[in-house]
Amino acid sequence: MKRLLLVALTAALALSKAAPTSAQTPILQPSDQLIAIDVVPSSFSSYPAAENPAKAIDGVIPPSGSTDGNKYLNFGRGNARTGSGLIVTPAAASTITGIQLATANDGIGFREPASYALFGTNDVINHSPAATGGADNSDSTQYSWTLISQGALAPPNTTNTLYPIVNFANATPWTSYRIQFPTLQGPTGCCMQVAEVRLMDAGNNNVISPTDGVSAFQLAALSESPGGEGVSNLVDQNPATKYLNFGKNGAGFITTPSVGPRAVTAFQITTANDAEGRDPASWVLYGTNDPITSGQNSTSNSENWTLVDQGSLSLPADRGVLGDMVSVANTTQYASYRMVFPTLKDLYAGDVDSMQIAEIQFFGVPEPGALAVALVGLIGVASLHRKP
Repeated sequence: MKRLLLVALTAALALSKAAPTSAQTPILQPSDQLIAIDVVPSSFSSYPAAENPAKAIDGVIPPSGSTDGNKYLNFGRGNARTGSGLIVTPAAASTITGIQLATANDGIGFREPASYALFGTNDVINHSPAATGGADNSDSTQYSWTLISQGALAPPNTTNTLYPIVNFANATPWTSYRIQFPTLQGPTGCCMQVAEVRLMDAGNNNVISPTDGVSAFQLAALSESPGGEGVSNLVDQNPATKYLNFGKNGAGFITTPSVGPRAVTAFQITTANDAEGRDPASWVLYGTNDPITSGQNSTSNSENWTLVDQGSLSLPADRGVLGDMVSVANTTQYASYRMVFPTLKDLYAGDVDSMQIAEIQFFGVPEPGALAVALVGLIGVASLHRKP
């Protein structure tokens, strides 16, 4: 009997040791709580050296219909969630009552601003790079801005062509202006671009000159998903659906598995239907046993998170296919997990406006109760073999 019990105990111990390395027990269920997050809302403003924001106020508009590339281009892209643009400080305080843009040399139907939001401030603007405390390529929230006017624009369908002037009521002079483009003409595109930006006084005279201080900006991108592409698609067991988050880098999710606390030791991702550049290129996994109070599309800083493991990802180029199993160095059980994707395959590809995956599954160690049941079963077997 003692020998059989020793065999049973040895077998149970082997199960407990094998589980973390095999890691083949699925954890996530379609009914699990899922929360979309973006842990590092940040500006993605950047521009080619030859297509800098000064080009938007240099007074040069190439001939209408030409392919001359004298323009300001920002990879931050404008959309309903954020908006790239420029900050300009004219030589003197001015009262602006109109705005006019000009299309650039290419990307017609996609890259042109389709709306504007104009803000003013009397703060002293530092147009030096953001790394030294300036405005360039920052989200510009370090200054106090007052909304002057906003509305739709009517982009021409030809290159290097002036938009119609948009006039509005305003009686307040400001020393600097933030010109934001919340939406673009096309649903996809690499970037926002304009050949020229003019701010007009009451006589429709442009108050901007080529010597004015100017810098690029983009408001911080935040967590948001289109209708039908929300976080609930992550574990719906349907590779034809996907979770897309416009937060780009730093986007991810929180999950609280309904099976209870588990030690996640591996995961697998299914690629989404399009835009390979949107695939995550790295991952960071955190765990907590705190109650989850972070809301949807939050930065998820309401809980105390413990770093579990992190690494790079190499998802397949094919769409809608299951990637390799990724091992996680972990033996600790957590009630909830936070998965963050810090980088994407190709952030600046033309259609990379988001992070996306079709499915994810966590794998882990069986709960202690499962090992206990296995042990009881083995002891029962040993008892049956006991000699009378």
